[in-house]
Amino acid sequence: MSELLHKTTLVGKKLIDLYAVAVAQRQLILLIAASLLVQAAYLVLPRVLGGMNTDLMMVFSAVFGLAHLMIFVLSIVLCARLARRTGAGAVFLVLTVLIMLLPCLNLLWLLMVNGRATRHIQAAGVRVGFFGVAKDDLAALLEGACAGCGYDIRGVTAAQCPECGRVIERPQVAGR
Repeated sequence: MSELLHKTTLVGKKLIDLYAVAVAQRQLILLIAASLLVQAAYLVLPRVLGGMNTDLMMVFSAVFGLAHLMIFVLSIVLCARLARRTGAGAVFLVLTVLIMLLPCLNLLWLLMVNGRATRHIQAAGVRVGFFGVAKDDLAALLEGACAGCGYDIRGVTAAQCPECGRVIERPQVAGR
């Protein structure tokens, strides 16, 4: 069978791909978690290793500084990608990039963009958790896939998914 289609929704005059929104949101959230881990390691490792010489401390600081820079740049890119996937226009994307460069405001903006993505996904009836849409729930954002397991149910005439046994929800046809 051909590849499954992603569910979409209309936002203003733009059609947005909910599966792409969910994936972009999850990537951004995981990056934030990685950033917190890097920050914690930077604070804890020198104390755990204790008594680092000056040269080793300089290398240590350079490595973590580079990691912070990479995470910072990637967070701007991923936040802009999430904003674009939620139907943001050009002005909003430019604002996203500019505000993401500003300390403290960038976190507030990121939370706003993430909240926007969450609202679109929840409107489609998909649960959004702390780390975004769970991998198991991503199947619910695919057209023609079982919402329980992701199995391709196009052409299946049975009332239940042959893979997991979940009841297949059929759209109601007007007049029946």
